[in-house]
Amino acid sequence: MQKNGLFLVKGKNPELRADQVEEYLDWRVRYELANFANQLETARVFWRHYRDLVEAQEFPEQLRTAYVEANGHEPGDRFVHYGREVLTPGYRETLKKVMGY
Repeated sequence: MQKNGLFLVKGKNPELRADQVEEYLDWRVRYELANFANQLETARVFWRHYRDLVEAQEFPEQLRTAYVEANGHEPGDRFVHYGREVLTPGYRETLKKVMGY
């Protein structure tokens, strides 16, 4: 296929070398740990500074209205594990298997 004077050739992705796989896994685990740590830090700060709002039975109406307007649904107590699996023993090896290596 030709596009803008260039020829594009669809081919197979080359197999990754073992060192490339390990380098990626190292990066991925560090990234996921840092992401989870960021979320935990935010939660801890909110709990320290706004404990009454965090622990309130009802979502404050002014904030609920703004939330619904921005997100299109009601706030809830849904909990998604947002990366907690990175803390489980053997996570790196599980990720490697999922990648097919």
